[in-house]
Amino acid sequence: MNRKSIVLFVMTALSCGVFAQEAATEEEKGSFETPSFVSGEFGLSLESKYLRYGLPLNNEPMYMPTAEVTFFDFLFIGVEAIGDVTKYGKKVQKLYHEDDEYSPYRNRRGVITELDPYFGFTHSFSPDEFEWLPTTVEVSIDWCYERSFVAEKAYVQEETGHNHEDSQFIDLEIALPDLWLEPKFWMERDIYRDNGTYLNFELGHTFAIIDSESEDEDAEPTVGLRLSAAQSWGDKKRVAYYTESSHAGLMDTVLKAELTWNICDNFAVSCYALYSDFIFDRKMRHLAREYEETGKWDESYNFLGGVAAKFSF
Repeated sequence: MNRKSIVLFVMTALSCGVFAQEAATEEEKGSFETPSFVSGEFGLSLESKYLRYGLPLNNEPMYMPTAEVTFFDFLFIGVEAIGDVTKYGKKVQKLYHEDDEYSPYRNRRGVITELDPYFGFTHSFSPDEFEWLPTTVEVSIDWCYERSFVAEKAYVQEETGHNHEDSQFIDLEIALPDLWLEPKFWMERDIYRDNGTYLNFELGHTFAIIDSESEDEDAEPTVGLRLSAAQSWGDKKRVAYYTESSHAGLMDTVLKAELTWNICDNFAVSCYALYSDFIFDRKMRHLAREYEETGKWDESYNFLGGVAAKFSF
């Protein structure tokens, strides 16, 4: 990502922040009202590379727009997209796939490479509702359809007869947000392409740099720094689809720092950096070193940085 793109994104985000703050003022005056049964958010992020399960699917910058609407704080519907900023696909094609008709990953600069619509259900179980609960428990489950315009494994369609570009997932997430060190468990299950399972466990905490002026005790700090650490595990089918090795084991370890500025109740911007590696599994480290398709990466670790903006209503 060049410097001009970053500056343009940041200036756009700040401009939207001013607009959002003015809108919030109008809402206080009663001229802007949102039905209480519906809420939503729109976001856009730019990342220095695209990692999946700790593996670099694109070793160059990506952009990721998102949108989600929630009804009655229970049912949510959303979509995520991933697009190339550079001509990374052309480099992959030139090195490996010039004559491979099964690999459509060519130059997709400025074009969506993956589209993920989803819907699901979420609910928070609190001690006020269930006296036997020691703390609030947030649970969500969703179904996601992955439409990938980039075939990561050209031989899958020939061997299985399935459309290797598409897949479907069931995701389950459980979190304890009221604890100081917030645990979060996430499980992803592929139910179409390879039936692989991916588990992830995270611990994190947000430190208030500038406290919120809101009277709401649950309000996010005006400026907050969140530090987190996560460890994942993949079964044989999940690892085999991406690395061509049937090896179940501990996958990516991620250390992340994210600084968020809540400009107003409806708009926030953030920047983040993370370190990812396969620390606890020697074989996964070896497989990761050989994953990046253009040959520019011969280490198992990755550093990633990004900026994001989010508007909510």
